Formats: sequence, structure tokens, C-alpha cells
Amino acid sequence: MATRKQYTDFIERAVMMSDNELRQEIDKIKARLGITAHFIDLGMMIKRCEFWTKHRHYEFSFQFWENTNNVYINKDDVEIKSFGGHESIESLLEKTLEWCEKANPKLKYPDNL
Repeated sequence: MATRKQYTDFIERAVMMSDNELRQEIDKIKARLGITAHFIDLGMMIKRCEFWTKHRHYEFSFQFWENTNNVYINKDDVEIKSFGGHESIESLLEKTLEWCEKANPKLKYPDNL
């Protein structure tokens, strides 16, 4: 299992990467740490959050604390949804994406996401 610092470092870098750069970074991490699908899933969830930022103009504010992770979802400077108390970053990202998908059922991800 990856450490909290590895997660946060990866998230900070991933949001600034293109799809190809993200895939290359994931391959480097896998080779260096022996991590497999775990980081791939995390990277794809981040890219899906980025999709919602671009296509629905949502702003996500994530807070990562020990055993308590939170997200605030804003649109046009108004908080429209928040989730808190998730023990893992993955469960928080999953819940965030689940909400985005339910709130926008007609908008679908491109094939590469």
C-alpha cells in the first residue's frame, strides 16, 4: 500500500500532466515501487475529475487528512456539494465521481477515460 505522501505527491503532479505524461509517470512508479493497478486507478480518477472541471466547470477542493478526507464541489463560486469523513483518498474520489455522474447522466467520458 502506498503512503499518504506518495498519494498526495502523485495527485499534485497528475493534475498538471497530459494523458501521455500521466501514463508514463504511472509506468515509472510501477517500475520503481512495484505498484500495479492501484496508481493507475488513482490517476484515472484524477483525470475524470479534470473532465468534470472542463465540461461542467466544477471546482474541486480536496482536503487530505489522516483518516479524514474531504471534498467541496463548487460551481460559479457556490458550493453545490461536499463529502467528508472518508478514510481513504480512493473512496473520496470514487464518491466524488459517482456524484458527478449522477448529477450529469447525459454527459459521458471519452473512451480514454
